[in-house]
Amino acid sequence: MRIKLLEIWKNKVYLFVVFALIALGIIARSYYFFSHQYLYMDDASLAMNIISRDFFGLFTTLDYCQKSPPLFLVSTWIIYHIFGISEFGFRFIPFVSSVVSVFLFFKIAEKFLSNKISVLFALFLFAVNSKLIYYAQAFKQYSSDVLIALLLLYFYIIFDSAEKKNYALFGLIIGILALFSYPVLFVFPIIVLLLLLNNFNKKTFINLCVLSVPFAIVSAYYLLQAHGADSTQQDLIYLWKNIELCGFFSKDISSNILTIKNNILYFFEFCNFKLIILMILSGFLSFFLTNRNKFYLISGIFVLSVIASILKIYPFSERTILFLLPLIILLISKNLDWFSLKKGVSYIILLFMMTSFVNYNFHYFEKMYTMKLNIQITSEDKHIREIFEYVCKNMKEDDVYIDIRHNSIVNYYFKYYGKEDAEIIAPDINFSDTGFEKEEYMNWLKSCDKNKTYWLFSFYLPYLNQIDTYTNEYLTKNNIPFETKNLGENYLFYKFTL
Repeated sequence: MRIKLLEIWKNKVYLFVVFALIALGIIARSYYFFSHQYLYMDDASLAMNIISRDFFGLFTTLDYCQKSPPLFLVSTWIIYHIFGISEFGFRFIPFVSSVVSVFLFFKIAEKFLSNKISVLFALFLFAVNSKLIYYAQAFKQYSSDVLIALLLLYFYIIFDSAEKKNYALFGLIIGILALFSYPVLFVFPIIVLLLLLNNFNKKTFINLCVLSVPFAIVSAYYLLQAHGADSTQQDLIYLWKNIELCGFFSKDISSNILTIKNNILYFFEFCNFKLIILMILSGFLSFFLTNRNKFYLISGIFVLSVIASILKIYPFSERTILFLLPLIILLISKNLDWFSLKKGVSYIILLFMMTSFVNYNFHYFEKMYTMKLNIQITSEDKHIREIFEYVCKNMKEDDVYIDIRHNSIVNYYFKYYGKEDAEIIAPDINFSDTGFEKEEYMNWLKSCDKNKTYWLFSFYLPYLNQIDTYTNEYLTKNNIPFETKNLGENYLFYKFTL
């Protein structure tokens, strides 16, 4: 009787901790969703594609060098046409996806891990991870990628054990999910392969072919976009190659190791890289020794993701592989399966590992409770919104806005603040990646219509100092009064009448 009461007490404690961690994850995501009511630069570019396109246009090449799964865009397009232009509307799908992911990850963890300590540790890492919280409030598909990857894992668990299987229905669902998330391309093939190997016969082969037909059609559509119909792919490859962290693996081993290291430290910014790698590798070993199917499933998803990176189909970099983060958390947590709840030392080890992932900074938990975590949401994007609000409210009917290579965000905010009919011009000069010719810019300013007021606001450009220097010099030299605002080193604002 005493042992039974002890087990009941432990189960109640376990459920209470589970509830507390889920609540913590949801509250953190909700706080950042409701407290950040503005879009970022990439978000605004994606939003403009929804604002300016019809339903079928979302299935074609996107503007502003954007890539996003069509059904993710369609679902937001529907919300936009019901509720109008709204940051909450654009960010609603990522937020809901992130909240649902917390519940679903708990169910996945219970299926993949063997004891309650490892489940609690995995849920803790998932609930407080700053990147998962960040993308819960950003208008990008990465939170829904996480949710759909988890759905596919859950699909594998229930489908593999189900006595009766409706292959046609599940195939249709998979096809829809593939249109909603690119990572389905790396998860579903491994699931099909494992289902086939677990019950290899002619009937299973035919049924799995039926299951895979919608997925194959969607895959062909994506491959056509990536290598032919969609020129955006080459632009994105160029961009990825020229940023600090390249998302494409190559023959350069040192570069590949750096890519892996930067990705791991991006996900777990407080942690030691060598410790994380050791825990991931030992997690793979633990799955190999205890459950080969799950080992092959996780390993296969990683292998396909790397192959897609090598083939330059999909970058293996930070936010684009956020859907792998739950798998990494499961691998790390798998190490705790070897400890027993009956031993007090297990709780000490659990506490040690939890605190190690926040760099032994106990104020981290206080910040989680007070919602003051150092989530990487810069105030600069908020300032961009504020300056556009100022411009739109103070521009007169005949005023002209000078847009210097920020077309998407300019159009978005002018639409947002009801100034879509305002005159917007762009300098007719040649821009390179690093700058432009002074004389060409001066001649363009000279050619602008006189007796008009011009608004110039720019930000984040590599040649921002050039614009500032040349504009100031031209206006000063020609005795043209102008207004500026002190916005910080990443901004440039001028108002002048020629």
